[in-house]
Amino acid sequence: DRDRARTAAACAALRRSESPELLLLRLEEPAIAMQIDGIGSEGAQRALERADARTAELVRCLRAARLREGTALAVAGDRVLAPVHTRVDPNVLLADAGWLPRLPLASREGVWQAIVRSTDMLATVHAESEEAAIAVRSILEEAALATRAFRVLPASVLQQRHGDPRAWFGLEAAPGYVFGDDAAGPLLRAADRRAAGAAVQREIGFALAGAGVRERIVVPEMSALDVAPTLAHLLRLELPEAEGRVLVGVLARTRVAIDGREGTTR
Repeated sequence: DRDRARTAAACAALRRSESPELLLLRLEEPAIAMQIDGIGSEGAQRALERADARTAELVRCLRAARLREGTALAVAGDRVLAPVHTRVDPNVLLADAGWLPRLPLASREGVWQAIVRSTDMLATVHAESEEAAIAVRSILEEAALATRAFRVLPASVLQQRHGDPRAWFGLEAAPGYVFGDDAAGPLLRAADRRAAGAAVQREIGFALAGAGVRERIVVPEMSALDVAPTLAHLLRLELPEAEGRVLVGVLARTRVAIDGREGTTR
């Protein structure tokens, strides 16, 4: 229902006398279906079909507003999901050792000495002191070795993964495992979902067509980080701090600065 409402709102924006130069529409049903029913499931397939229908509806709205010929349309996956079967709750270990009270998640702020904050298959470990950080790292390394459900990531690697810079170190779940935030119960339990965001967001799906885009170009490999710089370049916008690459070869005409010199490519 949210995806349907968002698509209707996007079409309403296109019907205005001054239509937007940039319209961003996020369709979230496929990701939710994959998490609940599993990747490749019938439910996920139906959700993808409905997402296709929403995209087709948006194209029809562009044509009705006589904007299709002058518009570039991009479809991109915004995260990589991986199948999971088991949940691991590292905070159980911290609570057992007395570093974290056994309180609901919303009640823990300000009353912990060390805590693990999870984001699907990647987690960050926070501590109020170096002593606490060293102690909980030893606990977590021992558990990682015993369970083989996750591994400890040094702070330097965590920063490469765009983790919280305030964390002392990180945790990466093994394939099939996902992190939870509970501080009570067993360390390992059956996961309540069938897919979760992967610890490393590598290759994504991406399609681009329309004004300013070359036809029938195949991109064999790209990162999610490449999407924003490429679209910004198409819009003649600057993203000086972007980490991704501009995929020059997919654009019909672009200007790229190399070594301070600007050249035009077709």
